[in-house]
Parts: sequence; structure tokens; C-alpha cells
Amino acid sequence: MNRLTRIALFAGLCAVPTCAQSIGTTPGFDAHTVREENTSPHAFAAFVVGFAPDQLWFAGNHEVRRIWPDGSWTGVHTLPTTDQFGLFVASPDGTELFFTDFDTDTLFRHDVIGQSVVSQPVPANAFDLAPAPSGELLVTANPLFPAPNAATGVWLVDPLGSTNHREIVRLTGPSGPLAFDPANGDLLVAVIPYTLPPPPGSVQLLRFASATIQQALAQPGATALTAADAISSLALDGAYDMTFDDLGHVYVSDVNQRTIWRTERGAQTLEPAPFVAGGTDDVTSLQFVSFGQGSFRAFQPASGGTLFVGTAPSPARVGFAAVEPARPSLSTSVASPIPLGGYDLRLRGLPIHTHGWLCISARPLVAEIPVLSFDDRPLWFGLDLTAPVIAAPVALDPNGDATLTFQNLGAGITVSLQVLGLDSAGVPALVSSNTLRLQLLP
Repeated sequence: MNRLTRIALFAGLCAVPTCAQSIGTTPGFDAHTVREENTSPHAFAAFVVGFAPDQLWFAGNHEVRRIWPDGSWTGVHTLPTTDQFGLFVASPDGTELFFTDFDTDTLFRHDVIGQSVVSQPVPANAFDLAPAPSGELLVTANPLFPAPNAATGVWLVDPLGSTNHREIVRLTGPSGPLAFDPANGDLLVAVIPYTLPPPPGSVQLLRFASATIQQALAQPGATALTAADAISSLALDGAYDMTFDDLGHVYVSDVNQRTIWRTERGAQTLEPAPFVAGGTDDVTSLQFVSFGQGSFRAFQPASGGTLFVGTAPSPARVGFAAVEPARPSLSTSVASPIPLGGYDLRLRGLPIHTHGWLCISARPLVAEIPVLSFDDRPLWFGLDLTAPVIAAPVALDPNGDATLTFQNLGAGITVSLQVLGLDSAGVPALVSSNTLRLQLLP
């Protein structure tokens, strides 16, 4: 079963309107559409992978393209217009792209550095691929589909480039996503029931210990592992793709619910609320890209990384969106320098149940640094702490927003501003807004 069939059965291919924010968000994060384009049914699935802000690749409309920061793109590989991509994955070290032509069961390996592309056979109906920490390539595939009760498995792609693929894990039902945990090398793979869309809680996310998988890879004649060999299992409503962030959370997309779930940090337990829900688009492929400047935490600077999400706004369009940390915003109703008169100072997006404090300094802004942390969450501050800083409480509404009215009476000074959100009622809330430098005209 391929990805187009899975989306069709899960989501019914319902036409939905297109909007600027096509997927939902969770508090402390923001989502925006990066790219969207018309497509044909043969190229319905779309994928995005990347290693850095200037190293993004998009697979859709029969073509793999490199997306540049200015929005332009360069073609890398093209499939026949009658074929479709089966999967699109990047190696953890950022040196290779892996993608398949589903219609010919061909795996392509694109060398990012040398720009060369080689091809080899892959098990039929390959759904997802994960490079093992030891270098082998594993895929979930259901070679006998659509035969009755055809079952999926995790297969070792023939390292010699031939068709001698070997089943490592034997499972049931259609194929699902798989991924290696970068923290310890454990293999996670989703088991999908034969009934599609799957009944609530019927999808199982299995975790196989790294040592168990490595032993199976090292023994060519060994009996394939089964679900009974997993060290843990998590019940889900659906699973289309998965990825890890830099803190050890697992993200799983559910095209049926248009939802992305996240597990507790470093655990196999779902957080109580969806990470992304309520949008108009189907959510498909997932890829987390770390920028190496902070972590992927709510209410933090966006340099903590990006979760890229493949989207399907309708049967005729594909694209991808970016989910990033969103810190509270501080702005004025008029641009600086500020003329005489009354104006608004607007604060948006502090966590609810917090106390807001407006910090004011007569000194110029300095480079933001994390001055302290709470529950491993840093507080970024951009005011000069070597000089006096005045702090005044801000009354927040239930959404964590506030509007303050101020009068420029002709002060003729320049001030630096930032808002802090402090812990309230036992809820960890240690965040800061962007900084502002305002010149008040005389």
C-alpha cells in the first residue's frame, strides 16, 4: 500500500479551503506555509527534508528540488509524470537523500556533496526508510500487497544493490513509518491495522532495543523479530510519519485526524494535548531540523529549530509548512521615533496564568543571552543588566495579551523595553518577549 492510497483511505480526499496558516498550532509555537503548489493525483504525496535553513529539499510533482532561502529552487531529480514518490528521507549526517519511485520499486541515493545519484532495487511497496546508526538501510514494506491479509515488515535493503532484501521484523497490516531514536539507536515502527481508517487506539508504536536490532542485522539466518520482541508499545489513532526533535520528543503525524502528536520528553507517553491540531490541511511527512542555537521549546527564540510538515490542502495541491517556537511579541501602534501624543504598547502571546512585567532601561539594547533557567527552560534577556532596570507589572487578559497606553509628552529620550513572564500558580512560565528600542521625540 502506497502513501497516496493511505491518504485517500484515511482522509477521504476531502477538498478543503487554503489559508495562510494551514495547520494548527500549540501554545508557544507558530506555524506558517512555506510552499504550496498544484499537483496531479499521481504526485499527491509531498515530502520535505533538511539539515539547516539553507539546506531544504522538497519532493513533489514528480521532482526533487533544493529550496533556497529566497524561495527559488533547483531541480535535483525528476520522475516520469506517471510515477510517484514512495518515500523521501535524509541521512542523519546530512550527506545523502533517499527517495523511491514507487511505481518501479527503485531506490535513489543522492550524494548531497558530490551531486551524484545511484539507484538500486527496494522491496515492493516500500513505505518508509530509516538509515541505521551502523549504516544499513531499513524500510517498512508490504511486498505482497494487495493480496488478502498481506502483511508488512521491516526489511534490510540489500547492501550489495541487488534484490536479496532480508526481513528483520515481521509485523501485520499495512506499512507504517519507522525511525531510529538518535539518543540510543532504538528502532520505532508503527503497526497499522487492516481496517482503514484505523479505529481509535488501534495503531501501535513499537520500540525495539538497539541491541536487539543490531543482533538481527548481524545474523543473516536469524528468524525475523515480531511485535513480541518490542520493549514498549504506545497506542495511537493513526501514524503516517514520525521524527525526533533535539530534546527527545517523538512527533507522529495522523492524516486521518489532521493531527500531530508529541510524546513526553524522552518517554513513550503521549502529551495530553495534540502538538498540532485543528488545521484545514492534511498533515503528512515530518522532518525536524535543528539549527544548533537553543532547543525546540515553546515561547523561545525561533533559532531553536523547525519542524517541517508536509501538507495536502486538497487533492490538487501539496506543500509544506514550518512550525517554530514563538516568543511573546511586543510592539507599538506607531513606528519609532515616537511623535508627541498617546499610543499603544501591545503585548501578545505570554503563557496564560503568568504575571507579566514590563522592564525599562535607559541604556541601549545588548545581545540577548540566557540569564537564568527554570525547569531547563532559559530566560533570554536583552537589556543592559549593569545599569538600573525599572520593572512594572502588566495586567494580562486570559489569553496572555495586554495593551498599555502611554503618552509621549515630549520627553526627548530613548528607552529599551522587554516583557518577562514569570511563574504563577505553580505553572512553569519563564519567558521573555522580543526587545524594543523606542525614541521619544521632544
